[in-house]
Amino acid sequence: MIKGFVVAGGDRAIAEAIFGVKPEYLEASFDETQKRCGTIEAYFARGLGIDAAGQTALRDRFLRSN
Repeated sequence: MIKGFVVAGGDRAIAEAIFGVKPEYLEASFDETQKRCGTIEAYFARGLGIDAAGQTALRDRFLRSN
């Protein structure tokens, strides 16, 4: 997405701010999730309302094993 935005004449800094991922932001979100819910599974269940079956479906769709 970023490359396409830049090729179309957009400013890379703007695209990176919107679509980019900064490791420190991810770590802060993971820390807050753990502090509030304990686990990512608990966050999905309590915070997002996704039950165990829904979580399994998401894992199957978006994660791959090495």
